[in-house]
Amino acid sequence: MKLGYGIVAYRNLMWAMIIMLGILCLLNVPALWIYRTGGGYFYKSKIAQGREVWSLGNLGYSDMECSQVPIGIGKLQMSCPYGTIGSIVDFGVNNVNDDVSPTYCSTTKANAACTPTNPDVRVFLEDSVGQTSVAIEFVADNLWLTPNPSCANQLNNVYIQYSCVMNEEQQYAKFVSLCIVVLFGGLTCMLFLLFLRWLHYKGVINQAEWDCSTITVSDYSVELPIRKKSYKKWYQETYLNSEDAANNVAPVMSLKKYMIEKLEDYLAVVSEKKEEEGEDDERLTAMKKKMARLSSFSRESMQ
Repeated sequence: MKLGYGIVAYRNLMWAMIIMLGILCLLNVPALWIYRTGGGYFYKSKIAQGREVWSLGNLGYSDMECSQVPIGIGKLQMSCPYGTIGSIVDFGVNNVNDDVSPTYCSTTKANAACTPTNPDVRVFLEDSVGQTSVAIEFVADNLWLTPNPSCANQLNNVYIQYSCVMNEEQQYAKFVSLCIVVLFGGLTCMLFLLFLRWLHYKGVINQAEWDCSTITVSDYSVELPIRKKSYKKWYQETYLNSEDAANNVAPVMSLKKYMIEKLEDYLAVVSEKKEEEGEDDERLTAMKKKMARLSSFSRESMQ
C-alpha cells in the first residue's frame, strides 16, 4: 500500500485477469479438441485446412456438391467429404457451341436444350443416394433418346449437382459433441460472472482496508453538499447585499466566510446549551478549545 491504492489495485487487477483468463482458456480446450476430431475439412490439403480444423465447421454439415467431367472421359465421380449423398438436385450438359460457361452446375435457358432425356439416367443416378462415393460410367449416345450431335460433343461438360447429408448416427454424435461444448461454454460464462462479482467486492474491501490504514485529508474533513437552489438564494439575498460584492470579493470566498460565521454561531449556541444543562467542565473546556482552534484555522485559511 506504500505506492498508493490506485497502483496496487491496478497491479492486483492485472494478476487476477491473467489467472482468470488462463483458467477460462483451459476450460475451452475440450471444445477445441471436439472440433478437431471432426472430419469436415479433412478432404482439403494440409495447407488449405489451416486453423479451420479447430473450428465448429470441422464437425461437418449438409452441403451442395457439383461434379463435372467432359463427355469424352465417360466416367464421373460423385463423393461427399462427410456424410452421404442425399439427393440428386440437377444434372445436364453444358454445350460449348452455345457459349455456355463450362462451370455451370444447374439447368438454365442457355443449357436447357442439352438436358438428357433418357429416363434411365435419372433412375441410375437415384441409385447412388445413400452412398458416400460412387463412380458413374456413361456413353454419350445413351444420354438422349434422340441423338443430338451438337450436345454429344466430346468437349461438352456433363454436370451433376447433388446434396451431401449426415445420417442419423452422425447427427446424434454431433449433437452430443455440441452439448459438451455448450456445457463448457456455460461454465466459462458462469465463472467469468462470478469472477467479476468477486473482483468488485474484493476491490471494495481493499479500498476500505487502505482507507483505515492510512491518514488522508478526508479523515479531517467534512463535506457539506450545497444545492444549486440554496446557492442561488444565498447569492441573490446575501452576497449581492453585502460588502464583499461591493469590494469585488469572489463569491466563493464570501461563501466560505459566511459558512465559517454560521458554524461558529452554531457551535457557540451548542456550548451555551451544554453549560445550561450542567455538562462536565472538562468536556466543556475541551469543546471550547476545539472551537477556538477551528475558528483560528478557518480565519487563517481566509487570508
